[in-house]
Amino acid sequence: MPILPCSRRLDELNTLGLRSFAPAYININSLDLLGDLSIIASNYSCVWVIGSGSNIILPEYLQGLVIHPTMRGIVVESDINGEVIVKAAAGEEWHQFVVWTVQHGLGGLENLALIPGTVGASPVQNIGAYGAEASDCLYEVTAWDLTRKCLTRFSAADCMLGYRTSRFKNNSQRQFIIVAVAYKLKREGWRPNLSYPDLKNNVQLKQGRVESLTPKDVFQTVCRIRCQKFSGVSNSAGSFFKNPVISDGQFRQLQARHIGIVSYSPPNKQRKLAAGWLIEQCGLKGYSLGRVGVHKTHALILTNNGGASCEDILQLASMVRSHVYRRYEILLEIEPVYFNEHIPP
Repeated sequence: MPILPCSRRLDELNTLGLRSFAPAYININSLDLLGDLSIIASNYSCVWVIGSGSNIILPEYLQGLVIHPTMRGIVVESDINGEVIVKAAAGEEWHQFVVWTVQHGLGGLENLALIPGTVGASPVQNIGAYGAEASDCLYEVTAWDLTRKCLTRFSAADCMLGYRTSRFKNNSQRQFIIVAVAYKLKREGWRPNLSYPDLKNNVQLKQGRVESLTPKDVFQTVCRIRCQKFSGVSNSAGSFFKNPVISDGQFRQLQARHIGIVSYSPPNKQRKLAAGWLIEQCGLKGYSLGRVGVHKTHALILTNNGGASCEDILQLASMVRSHVYRRYEILLEIEPVYFNEHIPP
């Protein structure tokens, strides 16, 4: 039986809870539907892919075809010399996938626990937290090419992963529908990534030795930290702005003018500024603008306080960016993907 698009409200398919309506929505829960999907998509000038909607900004009326991959399944593709390649379907919830890897004694994804979203979205943004990124373990992405009507495999290098970006985040995401993602994990030879200070300071060492830690220990520590930090946070897209990356020279100039500016040092002679700190120093923590606001304890998070639209959240984001730029001459970049036929903000 052929699949047909239907109209659907998307309010519950984006974690910001923005008002949104799609006249053409289609749920893809099986690879068998992909052939029909290409035929249907050819009738639309614009195609959008939604997972759990945890990192997107939706307009009130979303033109084009909305594709919602909900395929499930986790399989071990290979297990050789302590290196295990695990493939998960795009519709698997990311955190549950991380739980699965930890339960099976596999290390590599434990720092990324409790990140909202689906497995299919993980390479799009190159999700990251607590000193780790998806790119650290990503092995392969399998995607359906709407134009060529075939499955295509992308190696980690092919995905062009960067800080919260990839080839799938730009216009090519309208051509490729991610259906599965494979990660290379370690059963043996795993070492904990404690590069993030908050994680290093909170992990409980056994007998005072880092070597005694297991992926489960790190996983539980990350979960504990995130639950404490983000308790009560709702109707948000998580971190709304990227942490700006600047040269060491630029940082020294800023440091001379702004004592106490918070930064991290990536391994490339650059500096990553704490965007939340910049926003907080502008006096915007807890600020409200109509139906949206800056979270009262996490300045990097913008929230929908009830009934907000895309225009509401973008107006607040614009105001925050203006304040930070006037004070620091740093232009914050919005992290969530803006679903709009025109050029994103």
